[in-house]
Amino acid sequence: TPTTLKLTDKFIPTYKSEDVFQRYARNCFIHRLLNKAFRLKNIDVLFIFRFFIRDLYEELKKLHTTSVDVDDKVATLRVYRDQQLRTDQLERIKSYPGGFISLNSFVSTSLFQALALNFAFCGDQTKSILFEIEADQRLSTKLFADMLFKSTVKHEVEVLFTPGFIFRISQIDYNPIIKLVLCSNDPDYQLKQV
Repeated sequence: TPTTLKLTDKFIPTYKSEDVFQRYARNCFIHRLLNKAFRLKNIDVLFIFRFFIRDLYEELKKLHTTSVDVDDKVATLRVYRDQQLRTDQLERIKSYPGGFISLNSFVSTSLFQALALNFAFCGDQTKSILFEIEADQRLSTKLFADMLFKSTVKHEVEVLFTPGFIFRISQIDYNPIIKLVLCSNDPDYQLKQV
């Protein structure tokens, strides 16, 4: 869209790689644009912002390595994510207990359930659900990391996951809370796309 092009033209010249987390967290434009491009597999947008995606991956890699080294005693994180799902998507997930799900964009989560619920919103066509994610930091070859010292929001402990993680649906409550457990990156898993 013309608005997106205008915002892109302003964003690119002022961007510095050391500010990647702040720009991603603070700038709703880049956050929404990249996640939509991942979900829709929009190669053109992903190509334009490849520099930003690379920087985000590199910074996450540094934080992930540090997290695993420091938190060896606390290998498993429990994080929360509010997600808007269409009714048909939610029903499909509910009919697939014990199945697998893949999140196809960068996913911001919180260590605190109450903070995640602050983002809850129900639309006419969507329902707000809460993902409770159990993630073993040592298990995955993909990246996720605690962004405590990188967050732009004071007292928010955000954990950012890169696209393509596979989770097992371990429990579905009727609140609705969907409990997910991080799986290894085995390509043989049958996936439900979200």
